[in-house]
Amino acid sequence: MIVQEDEVMVSFDVASLFTKIPVELALEVTRRRLMAWTEFENHTNWSIEDVFQGLKICLETTFLHFRGKNYKQVFGTAMGSLFAAVVANIVMEEIESRAIKTFFHAPRLWKRYVDDTFVLNEQRHLTNFDEHIYKTELSLKFTMETGTNDPIPFLDVMVKRGTTRQIRTSVHRKATHTGRYLSYRSEHPLQHKRSVVNILLHRADTICNDEEDKQAEIAIIKTFLIENG
Repeated sequence: MIVQEDEVMVSFDVASLFTKIPVELALEVTRRRLMAWTEFENHTNWSIEDVFQGLKICLETTFLHFRGKNYKQVFGTAMGSLFAAVVANIVMEEIESRAIKTFFHAPRLWKRYVDDTFVLNEQRHLTNFDEHIYKTELSLKFTMETGTNDPIPFLDVMVKRGTTRQIRTSVHRKATHTGRYLSYRSEHPLQHKRSVVNILLHRADTICNDEEDKQAEIAIIKTFLIENG
């Protein structure tokens, strides 16, 4: 993909997504999605109201015990809940769809995984869009990072603009990465140790879309593997 001359790469992140999801909004969006699902009856004997009431109980009855006292969570979904990731995705789909449809100049590219989003947008519309998406749902706080000329991380991918404005991708490691993997001297089965090598090389092969970056990543992998025996 080519980054246009007037475009900028942007990364949006949501701070504390799960605990900032309004339960009322989650229930409202979920009910609408269930009502619009034409094949709902082919998947369960439950009614839509049964599913809705079950979800309502799960989202509104989150309790915790801390220092001898019992508390009820009154806002947001519970961290670690089986429903949290699903509900967060449903709500994020609603918010991003609403934000993109109602903005006067929608981003050309919008890729999201849970709370991390990679966007291509024109520089002149960036500030307005940042304000617009924040106002779409005030309970969620979006943070924005731009990468006009510098690389920008998105999940475990480092995205940068090539010399001909094409997007180049390579493996991204956080500053806290220690290079520690399963030691070859451990008592784990041999297939587990082989899988470490296979996964790292597979990631380099699938993420790096430039041969120079791929060879540099393989060199890093070799160094890490030697350090782990």
